[in-house]
This record gives sequence, C-alpha cells and structure tokens, in this order.
Amino acid sequence: MERIRQARTAGTAGIVVGLLWLLNWTFEAFVDPPVGGGGWYAGQTLATVALFGTAVLLFGLAALHPAGDGRVARAFLALNWVAWLSLTLGGIGLLIRGDESDGPMTVFFPIGGILGTLSLLVSGVLVAVRRRLPGWRRWAVLAFAVMYLLLGFLNGGSDEPTAASQAGELVQYLLLLVLAVAVRTAAPVGADTAAPPVRV
Repeated sequence: MERIRQARTAGTAGIVVGLLWLLNWTFEAFVDPPVGGGGWYAGQTLATVALFGTAVLLFGLAALHPAGDGRVARAFLALNWVAWLSLTLGGIGLLIRGDESDGPMTVFFPIGGILGTLSLLVSGVLVAVRRRLPGWRRWAVLAFAVMYLLLGFLNGGSDEPTAASQAGELVQYLLLLVLAVAVRTAAPVGADTAAPPVRV
C-alpha cells in the first residue's frame, strides 16, 4: 500500500508538471526571450522545476514495480528518474552560468538524454509485456518513450526549434500528462493480492 500511495502522490505531482511543461512550451513558442534576460531566466527556472518534477513522476512509476519485482526491471525503471535528475542538474547549470554556452554542468544534458532514452524504451517494453498495470496504462510508458526518441530525430541535433520539433514537444508533454494520470490511477495487478511477482 505504501508503494501505491507514493505512486499516487507522484502521479498528482506529474499532472502539475505536465501542465508546467505545456506552459513552458507556450512561453518558448510565442515569447522566445533573449538569452540572459529576465524572461529567459523565468523560462529556464520553469523548465528546471519541470525537469525535477518529471524525475519525481518517474520515481513514483518505479515505486509501482510495473514491470515486476526482478532486479533488471527495477534497475531500468530507477534509471529513468536518475536520468531526469541529471537533466535537472544541467538546467541548474544553465541558470548558474546565465547563458546557454557549453560548460562543465552541460555534460549532464547528454548523459540524461542518452540514459533517459535507453531506460525509457526498455522500461516501456517491459511494462507493456509484463501486464502488471491495468488496461491502457501499461502502454503509457512506451508511448512516452517512443515520442521522446522521435523528438531527438525531429530536433536533428540543433538548438533552433522547427515546426516539427515544436509539434513533437507538444505531443511529448501531452503524453507525459497521460503517463501522470496512469501513475496516479494505477494499482498494479497483484499489488494487494496473493498473485506471485514476475521476475526479470
């Protein structure tokens, strides 16, 4: 029951975070303030808070053990929130430097991005296959993971947004909201029953 309470709290936080991401997306799409200005600091602060909130959401997902109780499954689900903590540190680094130039703290972005992509995809497949989350919820992680991967291709390694990358970001944030609702409302099959755990 404690795991379910943690997940529901994290899911609620994730819903708020999803709304923050949508607010940040709107801000960047229609305002796009110059780097180093007050608007830029406001946007970066909002994004950094949202990065940390995403880590909290994925921590709650991991608490559900949605891919079973095996070590491999739990490790990949833990790597999800670790990756987003790394991205959060990168965001803090940008705020400290006051610009978007390369620096020691920016190393956390590629680490978090690569680790997050890999762990999300593996976790998404494991959660879908293990069927411990009821109904559509077992597909939420995989859908978010696939969009996260596609967004990397849409960005094309460029910092300049395009219509395709902005549309991809919007879909990603909407899928994050779906994932948050899934975590908020999910009770894993067997969580409070005598069903034997599935181990990986």
